[in-house]
Amino acid sequence: MINTISLFDSINIFFTLLIIYVFYFSKKINLKESFIFFLLVLISVLIYLFISLDSTFSDQKIYLNCVQEIRMAFFEMRSYDCLHEQAQESFSSKAIERFSLIYALIPVPFYYSALSGILVNKILIMFFYIFLLKKIFLRPSLLLFIPSLILFSSLFLKETLVILFLVSGMVGAFHNKKILSVISLVLLIFIKIQAAIFLLIFFMIMLFQIIYLKSRKIALVFIFFSGLILLSYENRLISTLNNYIYVFTVNAINIGGINEQNMIINNVQSLKSRLKQSDLNPLISECIKLDLSRNQCKTYLSISEPSDLSSLTIKEIKKKRSSINQYMELRNPELIYAEGFIKEYQSYIEIIKNLPILFFRGALSPGYTDMKIQIFALIEKVFLFSLICFYLFYISKILMMPTIIFLISSNALLGAIIMNQGTLWRYSVPIIISTGLITQLKKK
Repeated sequence: MINTISLFDSINIFFTLLIIYVFYFSKKINLKESFIFFLLVLISVLIYLFISLDSTFSDQKIYLNCVQEIRMAFFEMRSYDCLHEQAQESFSSKAIERFSLIYALIPVPFYYSALSGILVNKILIMFFYIFLLKKIFLRPSLLLFIPSLILFSSLFLKETLVILFLVSGMVGAFHNKKILSVISLVLLIFIKIQAAIFLLIFFMIMLFQIIYLKSRKIALVFIFFSGLILLSYENRLISTLNNYIYVFTVNAINIGGINEQNMIINNVQSLKSRLKQSDLNPLISECIKLDLSRNQCKTYLSISEPSDLSSLTIKEIKKKRSSINQYMELRNPELIYAEGFIKEYQSYIEIIKNLPILFFRGALSPGYTDMKIQIFALIEKVFLFSLICFYLFYISKILMMPTIIFLISSNALLGAIIMNQGTLWRYSVPIIISTGLITQLKKK
């Protein structure tokens, strides 16, 4: 047994089962559905007890600590600061606080361990099932048994909430429930801005589809002006994309999501050899140590570009950058590609040319280095993509194009900005699950 169940966790389990009973007693769910939710709770408890996932998903502790701090601050009637020790997550600290605030406000009795957050996931899925999934989706009970949905709802992470908000937003757009769409979008902006961007893409294509079915001329005008807007903001949007590449790659290094190794640079030949092998700018480690943004890093490196370094001696390099020394730490020379720092996207054309590669990289990411997770991820993704491709022919025509573009653009953008395979898998799973769920939406 990896973990144990405390008294506080036992009270939370009883509270969750009580909610299942209340929904059954009030006839919101039948006996079969009650058993399904009981089974899902049991599976999550068993995963928590017998499968060690704390090292693989170490940020569970960050969320737990943050929720506990927020609840304690409410009790003591003071302001809260739950991330002062989480420097490795500083770039997304506000999103972590907002996510934790949502969970802190959900009235479960205690937040004692990650199991408490896991049980809240089950409660949220239960509400989602009763008030949305059961009413307008085909085969709603079977959808609850998507393996990665079971896995991520058995972890105290953002992914469950992201999936629920993505699907709710898409349902709201399809059924013209503007309030539901806006709430879902705003909440995603608060907790996961990337997912909010993907949902916004879905909204825009859905709007175009509606306009196109009413009037093709107006649709052409819509495309023309949308194209003008995109072209006028090309430099800014490409720069934003490159900023995300930098942030995600540096974050992957800082949180230890990749292998690290030390390299001793003691002569010019050693430097040339390493540059030839990986094309990684050795001064990048300085950017990481100094916590520089991408633009600051570019300025910092502007004197010594990688192509120039091979002709310099260590003494000359040290003269150009007094902070660099002979014993530099180069992290992850094999797994993080040089283009994560050096090569940047310059235009839409460059992204479009690489679109198939980026899509398959994002969609079929093998997951973590753990072979069991890789096999699990690959089998499930192939299965889900097969189902998605099959059911796309049966969904409403107005939903087909937005769903396809949502799936392709989201995975391609993730494939472009995220270098770490584990992070890429975690970000792509909600996209694929949401797409799979939306293909089961009943026609109007």
